[in-house]
Amino acid sequence: MKYLVIHFYCKSELPFLKLNYLEGNNYIDKFIFIEFNYTQRGVLKDYIGLQNIFNIDEMKKILYFRADIKDEIKDASRDDNEAKKINKLHNEGLLRNYFTKLVDFNDDDIIIKADADEIIYNNAYPQIFKMMETNDIILLKMYSLYYRLDYLSNQIWSSTIATKYKYGKTLYDEINGESTHFPQWRKCKHISKPEFITKFNCGAHFSWCMTIDELINKFNYQMWMRGMDFKNLSSVDILESAIKNMKYIIKPKPNLKMKKIDILNNDRHIMPESIYSILNMFDGLYN
Repeated sequence: MKYLVIHFYCKSELPFLKLNYLEGNNYIDKFIFIEFNYTQRGVLKDYIGLQNIFNIDEMKKILYFRADIKDEIKDASRDDNEAKKINKLHNEGLLRNYFTKLVDFNDDDIIIKADADEIIYNNAYPQIFKMMETNDIILLKMYSLYYRLDYLSNQIWSSTIATKYKYGKTLYDEINGESTHFPQWRKCKHISKPEFITKFNCGAHFSWCMTIDELINKFNYQMWMRGMDFKNLSSVDILESAIKNMKYIIKPKPNLKMKKIDILNNDRHIMPESIYSILNMFDGLYN
């Protein structure tokens, strides 16, 4: 079986869930979509549901779960280094690995574990699954776009993985000499090497592509990093200026540059093909 697994937390991610479904429908056997009642920082939140973005036929391939993690999540809402450590060693892995508690897998099942905004191209799936015939894990090379659908960066994204289940469940990371409490199902220290990355572009990562209000909400409540890291960014004026001037201000990336692309004409190849059938779901995020 071939699975695409995504956990999500907010309404702004729903269009990306839909897009990942449309791109992968011809190749994925089951989509696993999970949301939790706590953020990664251990803050209680409401479930948002799928809000009828999928029709009855589409839901036949979707396994949707609302996971209650109140007894497992740790409080990492404080603005200190200990909270940041809890996030990286415990909370992040708890969320990323939780799907293994919900579905019975075979060791040779192929798991693609992505964030909602990491979209795998439909024409990349055959190549990915061909590579998985001779590999236990690969990192999916993607374009990186920031703030808007039409702001392309000069950097490559490669954190999304395709892996056989038997390998993914051993994929612990190491943070400052300590092992994470759960498998990460993500690019980790010991596989952060060029030989694991696909030579071809498998998709597009739409990082921070959301409205100003949604960005502020993410800074204040959702982020795995300490809230103090983003307090100075939780300003409409600062964020509007950053987006207008294509300046990446989330964390230091001095070599990151952005350029505006024409997603309706000359640069359509960068976009997932299915996006044009649901472009209205991304109003305000492109010109």
